[in-house]
Amino acid sequence: MQASAPGKVLLTGGYLILDENYSGLVLGVSARLHASLYPLPKSSSPSLVLLAPQMTPNPTVYQIHSPTSNCFALKKSQGQSNKFVEITVNHTLTVLSGLLPDFESQLGGGFFLYVQGDSQFYTAEEPEKGAEEKMPSVTSTKTGLGSSAALVSSVVAAFFAQFNVLTSHNHLAHHLAQFCHCSAQGKVGS
Repeated sequence: MQASAPGKVLLTGGYLILDENYSGLVLGVSARLHASLYPLPKSSSPSLVLLAPQMTPNPTVYQIHSPTSNCFALKKSQGQSNKFVEITVNHTLTVLSGLLPDFESQLGGGFFLYVQGDSQFYTAEEPEKGAEEKMPSVTSTKTGLGSSAALVSSVVAAFFAQFNVLTSHNHLAHHLAQFCHCSAQGKVGS
């Protein structure tokens, strides 16, 4: 299952727009953050394998635990942590488990999650003349187009689509993405 979300540019307003007495102007841009979600074969304990080459060249493996009924937690077993993905997947699985009575059986062996942002989200070295545009390196700097919000939105959408509830619960997916982003970022923004 694949989903994507656009980046954004805040033209006017800044953080004042968080106060309902003020307004601003935000435009979506063509740069997109893509999340591709693939089911893993059934195993004794479900896992999430994350590959995000713009963040780290190696995959991160999480075990999916359900410490309490209808509450999920990722436990990293290998690789580099990604707070935005961890918080988003934890909350998304918890919400989905409340929506779907047979969620545990649909969870199966877990998922492989591939996350890739368009190159406009990151600054990178200039490609050599005649060379194809190269992917941003792991040390690339973000450009301020809202890549973390786009990441969270695309991951939530991919999971909701995978479980066939995106169309019927798109408002819930939107609010969940906002909540996850605020939780991961530690403040309201993007």
